[in-house]
Amino acid sequence: MFNRLNSEKENNWKQEVKRIKELKKRLDSLGDFPSYYKDTYPYAVDFFNIVSLFQDEGYISNAPKKLKDVQKEFNKCIKNSGRDKYGINRTSPGEKVTLDNTYWGNIYGIWTQTSRHFMNDCDNSNPPAALVVGSFQIRPFITNNRQILLELCNKFCAA
Repeated sequence: MFNRLNSEKENNWKQEVKRIKELKKRLDSLGDFPSYYKDTYPYAVDFFNIVSLFQDEGYISNAPKKLKDVQKEFNKCIKNSGRDKYGINRTSPGEKVTLDNTYWGNIYGIWTQTSRHFMNDCDNSNPPAALVVGSFQIRPFITNNRQILLELCNKFCAA
């Protein structure tokens, strides 16, 4: 009986590692963060779609004891980078993330708007609001969370 339970737990963990490896592969496929500020918005949408799909499938709950701290940090990062009806990615489970349901702003006096709004921003402010948001909000948020997730995926896969 004990061996069967251990075996089931081990198989469940193998399935989780498979999911984690797929997440890592998708995050790697994003490539380097774009340098042109208007390209940051679609890049962020791609990132959110990857993370949200993982989030929809469920958080990691059965990591081996030696990886419990990694599991906690990983789930926290998925939650912070995933769907949140009051956050950046305001989608429901199963909904595709788009330029119209991701929201940025509320920094440096710039009002919160959709990604599409910023991409189509034609105001004559200098610098454009889309550049400020892309450089000072999107870039640090996406690059930091992507890097953390990649490092945690590596920790899971190395164990």
